[in-house]
Amino acid sequence: MGLEHDKEFVLHALRHTCASRLLNKGVDIVTIRDWLGHADISTTMIYAHLAPNKLAHAAAILDTYNE
Repeated sequence: MGLEHDKEFVLHALRHTCASRLLNKGVDIVTIRDWLGHADISTTMIYAHLAPNKLAHAAAILDTYNE
């Protein structure tokens, strides 16, 4: 990747970007936990703040049952 001399690059940044992108595309947090290999869901939950519209989206889905 040509990043071996980049002092600011850390491998964790790739994991963070991966988790963030999955969450923003609608992948559920449990699947992301499994993808990242976290033993505890609380570790994965640090990404949950990146999807603030999840509750509104869930409410919109439930509203479709009223139609």
